[in-house]
Amino acid sequence: MKIWIEKREKKGSKGYAEIFIDGGIFDYINATCIGRLYQKHLKTEEIEAICDTVGDALKNFENEIKIFQKIQPNIKNNENTESETRLFNEDDIVYLAGPMSGKPWLNYLKFFGYAGIIRKMFGCTVINPANRRNDLTERLYELQGYADLSHCTKAVFMNGYRLSTGAMLELSYCQKHGIPVIEQADLDRAINKDFGDAEL
Repeated sequence: MKIWIEKREKKGSKGYAEIFIDGGIFDYINATCIGRLYQKHLKTEEIEAICDTVGDALKNFENEIKIFQKIQPNIKNNENTESETRLFNEDDIVYLAGPMSGKPWLNYLKFFGYAGIIRKMFGCTVINPANRRNDLTERLYELQGYADLSHCTKAVFMNGYRLSTGAMLELSYCQKHGIPVIEQADLDRAINKDFGDAEL
């Protein structure tokens, strides 16, 4: 890397010096002026001191660039790994499935709790069957579940779903139509990274 300063004289005003740089990380700006120093008289030793100061700063910057270029692939790999391990992204539409009948308050606390956390953590859309009308017949409730699932990209099955006839029918629908299924245990692990160990 080459750095130098050239003195300029301007009629009727103070003289100034232009700082030039060539080489190093600035190869693409061949002998480009990167700054001006305005001063009436610039002594030789002052010019040399300025060159040394600018040179040291740019060398340090060049070293930092080289270090960053070395670690950048690792940063990108870490970002990719993190995105790959995320359960959901913002484009996902997530269906909540689980037992309701026979549960206190029809298990609404768990349904609404997980729906809220998933929205907050991942920014995706959540379809919560607890939002449906309470006067639907069992058959209409089942059909509404299939209709909702047809729009979903993923489904979360909460603990106890294997003992629920409705949830097992929804699981069969997911398997038949290739909708990825996530169990509550996997969701809890993702949530606990942010909120600490807990379970609804």
